[in-house]
Amino acid sequence: MALEHDLLGSDIADWLMTQYTIFERDKINPSQLHFCPTGDKYAGLKVSFNLSPVDLPLEVADAQQQFQHVQTINTLISQYWAVRQANHFEHDIPVAMDNIHPWADDFLDTLMTAASTHYTDQDACLIAQLISTLDSYAAIKTIESLLNNPQDILLLRIAKENNWQVHLDHIAIRCGNQRDEDAERIFNFLMKHYHYYPPQHIEEAYLLSSEGWNAYPLYKIMNNGQVIRIIVSQADSEHHQQTIQHWNHAYGYTAHHIGLRLTQHSAEKGRQQVSLTEINHSQQNNIFNLDAVIKSSNLMHQVFLNPVKVNSLPNDILAGAKKVDPEILTSLKQGKLIELVSRLELPETLKEKWFTLYQIRYEASNPIHSVPAFNLFTPFKADCHYIKEAG
Repeated sequence: MALEHDLLGSDIADWLMTQYTIFERDKINPSQLHFCPTGDKYAGLKVSFNLSPVDLPLEVADAQQQFQHVQTINTLISQYWAVRQANHFEHDIPVAMDNIHPWADDFLDTLMTAASTHYTDQDACLIAQLISTLDSYAAIKTIESLLNNPQDILLLRIAKENNWQVHLDHIAIRCGNQRDEDAERIFNFLMKHYHYYPPQHIEEAYLLSSEGWNAYPLYKIMNNGQVIRIIVSQADSEHHQQTIQHWNHAYGYTAHHIGLRLTQHSAEKGRQQVSLTEINHSQQNNIFNLDAVIKSSNLMHQVFLNPVKVNSLPNDILAGAKKVDPEILTSLKQGKLIELVSRLELPETLKEKWFTLYQIRYEASNPIHSVPAFNLFTPFKADCHYIKEAG
């Protein structure tokens, strides 16, 4: 880690100490903060944040060339298939597909076929605007997620109406079982073919949940300043009831969910996060339940949009899951999800330092020049997901 990265991390820590009273400064590393999460389930747990920005090379946002000229839903779909065929994805790894049911391909084919009926050309433009700032891998996973449930596109419409910017916060890829090193396989695939990198801070390198799963985070910084975060999860070796492996068997490697967050810019305050309360007041069709918001010690707010029930799962998938644990069926029928996230933005002075660190010219009015104060992946978050049951 370069000295200038640590110096900026120390500056960010200084600022956060003025915003929250829960933090304790590390006695050795000035860019590291500690705190104890609230709630009985975290009793005795101490969480550390290393706030030094990652020291990574910039990668090309190649999805811009592929999707920036999309004007219709049919063009979006045709470009989706073209990019999938031109790049390496999980289905190109034979051993990775050994446990994937053939229905997984049928599921995605059905989504794409139905998209021209359920989505408008204006929707396609909103999706293209979002994914054009990403790489090919993230763009494909985002398209699949946003074309899954027509209700979810309301979030992008609400953002446009309120002049809010939509950002991809993270992508969650579910794999099989640790026994077969399924997550490790995809982890290595993403590093080799798409130049994603593991976290540089040891406390972020690996997540282990008490619910029987583990995960590997990955990062990538684009030459436009966008940071793409991916979390690759799998069931623990002996945890046969953990839903992750059954979900992967049914749906394959399409994202279990993507996280989206919104920001807004003003001349007085610069770019700031849009709170979930603000979004809730603007929503027209109750796309999420404000009572279900998780506040993660008030450092980050998150909620899943209301899911749509999947009724087309084959009988053999349902029977196999039911034999292990009938409760798995509920999660399987929820299918793919969208998570809405609100995270504190850095002040303008620190944002400018962050972009300068990567030799990118900072523009306060640039809609994608957003820098949250916290990274997504923190140890105590491994148990923090709540999903409202699909109706």
